[in-house]
Amino acid sequence: YYTRSFHSKQEKQDANVKIIKERVKKYKIDGLYDHMVKKAVWTWQDGTYYISYHNQKPKNDNILMDFLHINGKYNKAFQNYSSALQMFILLMICISALKTLVRPEVDEMLLLKGIVFSAFLFFLLWETRSRYLFNMTPLFILLMVDGMDTAKAFLDSLKKPGKHTAKQTTA
Repeated sequence: YYTRSFHSKQEKQDANVKIIKERVKKYKIDGLYDHMVKKAVWTWQDGTYYISYHNQKPKNDNILMDFLHINGKYNKAFQNYSSALQMFILLMICISALKTLVRPEVDEMLLLKGIVFSAFLFFLLWETRSRYLFNMTPLFILLMVDGMDTAKAFLDSLKKPGKHTAKQTTA
């Protein structure tokens, strides 16, 4: 509304630059940190990528809209399932990233992690919408599988004693 209150493009740009400078000055370090945390949570929290917002006026009345429309019969269940899945995906991506920190390896997964991390930073600094993440879903799935594989290997290593342990007990 503030931007729309100005008439010419130049007036809008000047007003926006002025307001941005004022806001950043007012934020200071802790305020900017809080803003970025809120922005990151807002962007990455919803596993539906806010599809219900984009379907406020559905063109068709069908079973799919019962899940997707904000007032749909099954929307709450859809929202809960999608958010839980999103949290699981993010957890597995974090596990995959942790594996890279513990055992650095240059492979195709490192490229995918770099792309996702770069997008995360870009969204913190620039405009962010969760719908932008939708295009990255294939990368998320690949990183999720890598994280699941890492988690499984770690859990398996806890269950079974290592080969060196077995040799020590038989000797």
